[in-house]
Amino acid sequence: MRARVIAGGIAFVLTAVVAGGCGDDSAVTGSSSTGVRTAGGQPRGGEASIEDFGKEASDRQREAIVAAFRGYFGALGARDYREACERMTAKLRAALERFAPRERGDADCGTALAALLGRGAPAVARAQANGEIAKVRVDDDRAFVVFHAPGADLFQLELAGGGQSWRSTTLAAGILVPSL
Repeated sequence: MRARVIAGGIAFVLTAVVAGGCGDDSAVTGSSSTGVRTAGGQPRGGEASIEDFGKEASDRQREAIVAAFRGYFGALGARDYREACERMTAKLRAALERFAPRERGDADCGTALAALLGRGAPAVARAQANGEIAKVRVDDDRAFVVFHAPGADLFQLELAGGGQSWRSTTLAAGILVPSL
C-alpha cells in the first residue's frame, strides 16, 4: 500500500513538473504559463486561461486533436502503456523513463507507466476517453481539449504538435477550477 501511495505521489509530481515545463509560452501571444492576459495585461487564471486559450479549433484540427486525445486515454484504459507512450511528447516520455525501474535493465516509458499508475488508472482513463468534448482550443502547436467526465465538472488535457500529429504533454488530465 505504501509503495502505491509513493508511486501515486511521484506520478502527481511528475505530471506537475512536466506540465509546467512543456510548450514554449513565448510563442503564444498574450499567454503565460499561469494563464492568459486580459487587454489590460492582467493575468486571468482558472478556467478562463484554458477556455480562452488561442481559438476554437477548425473542424479538421478538432478531428485530429480529439483523435489524439481519445487515442491516448484509450491506450491508458487498455493498459497498453507502450502505445500510450507513443502518444506522448518526447519530453514527457524522457521524463517518465527517468522513473523506470532499473532492476531488470528496463528503462522505458511503458515500464515506468506500468510501475507508476495505480490499479484504478485504466478505468479513469476509459471514462475520460469517452468524455463529452466541450471545447478544443488551439494556438499554433499547442492545444487544449476541455471535456466532461466523471469526477469533476470540467477536465483539460494539453497536447502539442500540429497537423495530424498531436501528442499529450501531460500524464493525466487536469481539473479546471474557476479563479478564486
